[in-house]
Amino acid sequence: MKGSILWSMSNRTLSSHKLAELSALAGTPARKAKASVTLSGNLLKVIDILAGTDQRSAWIERAVRAYAKRQLKGCRRVRELELLNRHAKELNAEGDESAEYQATWDAE
Repeated sequence: MKGSILWSMSNRTLSSHKLAELSALAGTPARKAKASVTLSGNLLKVIDILAGTDQRSAWIERAVRAYAKRQLKGCRRVRELELLNRHAKELNAEGDESAEYQATWDAE
């Protein structure tokens, strides 16, 4: 939904260099750092049932890592689509030109 925090996060424009850098970071294990996150009580109950209270942090880390990777993949797709659209005329013209050189196919 436009205006929501998820919409603003998913529609941030990142350079191809930054996307590659962030993708590498998301996929590389690193030393743990303490962070304070506030979640609803109901969500914590669900997480504790799914992961167990001893594995809460690991479960949340896996979930956030998976979400971050999906977001980065979506950003890459948006960038690639913008590039394709920007060069569509030239690409289509090249395809049409190469099609002229192909032999016709006759079904017997």
